[in-house]
Amino acid sequence: ILHDAVRKMPEGAEIALLAEKDFATLSAGRSRFRIQVLPATDFPTMDAGSLSHSFELDAGLVERMLDTVSFAISSEETRYYLNGIYWHAGEALNAVATDGHRLAKFAAPLPDGAAGMPAIIIPRRT
Repeated sequence: ILHDAVRKMPEGAEIALLAEKDFATLSAGRSRFRIQVLPATDFPTMDAGSLSHSFELDAGLVERMLDTVSFAISSEETRYYLNGIYWHAGEALNAVATDGHRLAKFAAPLPDGAAGMPAIIIPRRT
């Protein structure tokens, strides 16, 4: 919901986000969105020290990776494992998506610390 609201804002709009107890209010110009949220205590905590791999990627590179492969993400609910982007590290850091008819892949240089990381699927709506 937050993603959809921000996407509808004009390019270059100054956006303000106010967090309240049960709501987040997103404002830009004359637009205002009030979104119900869950308390942070309802979510598990993740200690960065408990993660097996740590590395950094340039935000522009991540954006290019997502933009290049996202068109091929499936929207078919019966094959839920195709409803995202498969990220895995081999000789390169790969982002792959398919809908069963189209296949898209972006390979980026493997950053320090990424070798051997477990493969993950990043869902379409993240």
